[in-house]
Amino acid sequence: MQYYRDVINQSKTVLDDPASTADADAKSRSFCERIHAYRQIEKLSSENRNLDMAPVMQMAAQNFLDRQQKSLHGSGMSTEYMCAGKEKL
Repeated sequence: MQYYRDVINQSKTVLDDPASTADADAKSRSFCERIHAYRQIEKLSSENRNLDMAPVMQMAAQNFLDRQQKSLHGSGMSTEYMCAGKEKL
């Protein structure tokens, strides 16, 4: 889980930092890596509900994924289309 949390934190410098100088390709790749990390956290949390904070982590991950799906769907996109071949994890 820590690995995926690190991926999410690393993506913040590319996607969330107003001073980021990343190009569109780097931002797209980072976004897809973040999506994959949240999916993995959601999956691991649901499979290991007895772990400390697993229910909270699962809920937070699912909330993020739902928001992204709604946002992308609203603009006629999907993560499957946008991230095809971009997840390095």
